[in-house]
Amino acid sequence: MIEFNINYIVLAISIILLIQIIRLDRNDTIENYTNYKNNKNNKNNNSSKKELDQRKTVPLPFDINYYNKNDSNKVFPPSSNYLKNFTKRKITYKIRNFETSTTCIKNYTTSSLLNITPNEQLAFNTLVSEMITKLEEYKSSLSYLLTDILPNTNIAKGDIWLEGGMPHTHHNTIIFPYEMWYKLTQIPLDGIYKSSYAIEYFAKILIHELIHIEQRENPDKFLNLYKKWGFIKVEHMNGMEEPLYLNRLNPDGLDDHWLWKYPSKLTTSSDRYNWIGAIHKPNAVNLRDVEYVAYSVILTSVKYASLDTTVPKIQLYQLEPYMEYFQLNNNNYHPNEIVAEYMSVLYSDTLDNQNNQKIQNNNKKNNKKNNIIYSKGFNTMMNIFNM
Repeated sequence: MIEFNINYIVLAISIILLIQIIRLDRNDTIENYTNYKNNKNNKNNNSSKKELDQRKTVPLPFDINYYNKNDSNKVFPPSSNYLKNFTKRKITYKIRNFETSTTCIKNYTTSSLLNITPNEQLAFNTLVSEMITKLEEYKSSLSYLLTDILPNTNIAKGDIWLEGGMPHTHHNTIIFPYEMWYKLTQIPLDGIYKSSYAIEYFAKILIHELIHIEQRENPDKFLNLYKKWGFIKVEHMNGMEEPLYLNRLNPDGLDDHWLWKYPSKLTTSSDRYNWIGAIHKPNAVNLRDVEYVAYSVILTSVKYASLDTTVPKIQLYQLEPYMEYFQLNNNNYHPNEIVAEYMSVLYSDTLDNQNNQKIQNNNKKNNKKNNIIYSKGFNTMMNIFNM
């Protein structure tokens, strides 16, 4: 019995020592694995951070100034001429779904913008970089918009409710809606310039909006063009109170006293012109519920015009001389919009020319976009701007 007890004790001690050795080895293994995993994660994190930092360093010759949600009052200060319109016309804040002008103005000044995320900034930087590269490679006259106008422009993201989700400008700020930013970030960075959304939509709108910025910075350049197009601006229009009240408030074209007549038929005084606008439809519920219309007016002096009550208003597409001259079916109700639309079409056409080498004019005549290229209005713009 004694021998059995001693052997048992020896066996028990051996087992205890073995368990302890296993524990020590396991703890060491766990510690080593944990350290390895942490080091690997740190390495990956550092690598990812380095990669992200490298990706953020998009080759741009300037920094883009991004606004955030706290900059709402910079774009819409209480003294803004734009905001003053909300106190003058009830429809301007009602159509934006606000009960009072006070509430409307408060929302504009305090909560109209959203933060632009790092991914959104990266995607936008990448797009701009590619646009500059391509336009300079193609020796496009539009390069100045990106190299001269954009560096002095603020870029912002509008809240979902702002201006019906439409891109627009205020002073030297371009506001793209939330949805546009989101869609841009869904495109892989190395495929941005291959994406039809980025190139045929976002980039074209950027060109369009940059023209609106330039219109404020260099108005005389455009006023000369508008005159050649047959537009004149008057101070007073008798009998036009209702159309002017219903006309959509557009920050890119606040001047709404423009009249138009076919350039070759212009005379000096007492002549019939057309006032053109985007007026809210009956029972309109949002900013997009508009119709493009033309009213016949009589120019009575350099500064005054009166509604011609003998001629009913017509839909703009029925004003055949206007449609024939400009060849635009959209963004054609204001001279500011026409030139901005033309420039965005020129941008798109520049890419098409390079991608397809030579344009076969006979085939392209059937293409709506290139009908614009060959229109009298477009060619007048190109000659005035020496493009």
